Amino acid sequence: MPNSLLSNTQRQILSHVYAYSPITRAELAEKSGLTPAAITKITKTMIDEGWINTLGRLQSQRGQPGIALGINGDKGFSLGINIEVEKISIEMINLNAESVFSKSLKGIFEDPIYSRDELFSLLDVLRLAYPNEFAHLVGVGITTSCNFIEGDKVIYPKHLKQWESLNIRDELSKYLNTDVWLENDGNAAALGEFIYDRKPLNSNHFYLYLGYGIGGGHLHNGVPYRGHYGNAGRIGKLFPLKEHRPSLNNLYKQLGLTEINPMRYQALLTELEKNNPIIDTWAKNSIPSFKQAILAIKTILDPQEIIIGGLIPQGILDKIYHELERELQDLKDDDEPLLKVSFAKLAGDKSAAIGAAALPLYKKIFEYI
Repeated sequence: MPNSLLSNTQRQILSHVYAYSPITRAELAEKSGLTPAAITKITKTMIDEGWINTLGRLQSQRGQPGIALGINGDKGFSLGINIEVEKISIEMINLNAESVFSKSLKGIFEDPIYSRDELFSLLDVLRLAYPNEFAHLVGVGITTSCNFIEGDKVIYPKHLKQWESLNIRDELSKYLNTDVWLENDGNAAALGEFIYDRKPLNSNHFYLYLGYGIGGGHLHNGVPYRGHYGNAGRIGKLFPLKEHRPSLNNLYKQLGLTEINPMRYQALLTELEKNNPIIDTWAKNSIPSFKQAILAIKTILDPQEIIIGGLIPQGILDKIYHELERELQDLKDDDEPLLKVSFAKLAGDKSAAIGAAALPLYKKIFEYI
């Protein structure tokens, strides 16, 4: 599904229909700045080509009810792959960001060759199970804990260091014969939240990503800001390696789960169900670091919203929010409104995998100049 199938104006229209559906042609003209005649012509073509569906009449504030438009989700599909040392998660979504399937591999994935072979074996089965979806694949997004340097070289953290010997992006592109994008988990999660939650196209938010380490991603006016090398949002660099660092690795350490093990995350969920007081103490002691991060983000970027999410389970995010909401008032100046801090719609490993799946949708379908 090459970019040439959609003109820049068609991508603009599709972005508005996706973000504000159900939407009438009159509303679409008002939001996009295009003339009603142009909207009528363009949407007719896109309906004929199957990108847009009509959803029936929608009551308008003035005049006759207009015909509502929405995205045809089955026009295309996107595959997202999140690679972590203990789990590889796979999500397929359609053009409406609706889940088609969720699959995962559990193991120890330090060795990139073994991991690639396991991943490709699973993809072989999935292509047999979902032939239509793979035939209409927009592309593939990959996310992991990584950074970039000049020349688009990927730098991995210690637990995934061996992956630097394998160009997984090129290998997967050849294997599936499609476009593939590789992004760090914080940037991908920020984009995934933008698309999954159908945020306004001028959205300005920062996503504070709690994974094995601490990262982040920034969307400014609905456009990901990656920085010169692609490493913007490395908020974890602000934190010294102290006892109550708000990361999954630090929480594992507090619980005595220091050895890499594919069942470690399940053990964390079990401790959460048992109301282990160590988790409550960790959540409470992490608040000073959250305040430091939020203050830095607020001061430098001035976003509409700071979203907290990542691999941390939802039940632990709830504990953090309970502690944090008491402290937010301290970050407010007298002459400004209270900063909006919220928690991601997606928590756990789905946040990164769906963020990965959002990459091709954004790059091939919704991004426009």
